[in-house]
Amino acid sequence: MKKAVICEDEVQTLQFIQRKLNIFFQNAGLSFQFQSFDNPLLLKDTLGKGQLFDLYFLDIEMPEMDGLSLAKKIRTLNPDAIIVFISNKDELVFQSFEVRPFRFIRKNHFEEELPGLINALKKALSPQKNPSLVLKNGSEIITISISDLIYVEAMRKECLFHTTSEIITLKYKLSDISKELTPYGFIQSHRSFLINYRYIFSISRDGISLDNKEVVPIGRTHLEQVKKEFQHYIQEM
Repeated sequence: MKKAVICEDEVQTLQFIQRKLNIFFQNAGLSFQFQSFDNPLLLKDTLGKGQLFDLYFLDIEMPEMDGLSLAKKIRTLNPDAIIVFISNKDELVFQSFEVRPFRFIRKNHFEEELPGLINALKKALSPQKNPSLVLKNGSEIITISISDLIYVEAMRKECLFHTTSEIITLKYKLSDISKELTPYGFIQSHRSFLINYRYIFSISRDGISLDNKEVVPIGRTHLEQVKKEFQHYIQEM
């Protein structure tokens, strides 16, 4: 059975979250053993002793050690862990980029947003093959794993598909590629760039920094929309 942990410093809120998670997970057929902490330092010590979890629910605002700092510790020990942040402050979404959270749930909408989280978890934990983008290059068929595609760049009459291992150049319109990729969490930051939200490290007026240290441009008219779409994907994908 997979293991999950909840870290929330307000005891009543912690009990509420655990009760609701148990009910929703059981109804969805998700088998997780839950453990709760009302002190982030105790969870940090537990992690340091080698006890790791598959799924983490972390309050961002906690005394002694905030959820973001705790998430950084988790990422060093378990890069593949699923981290869900819980907070009432939407603006904290953008501070959480660097630890690549799976979702961001608002406390005052917890029950309302739980079904979306459950559906996303079931997809993420499904053994089914990751979806792929199927493209043509003359008579040749090119298949690109969507999870490996970092961003697409339009250049003249071609598109450059930047993946984790190579760059593939094909004759396509970015508008056509956008129709295929938008349902999978790709955001258009510029007339020539389409970015996989999972690889976004930070967003600023100067550009979008990616996990691979590249910086891609962001159009001035796109900035607020990009932030809005990123927040949507963090909460809904």
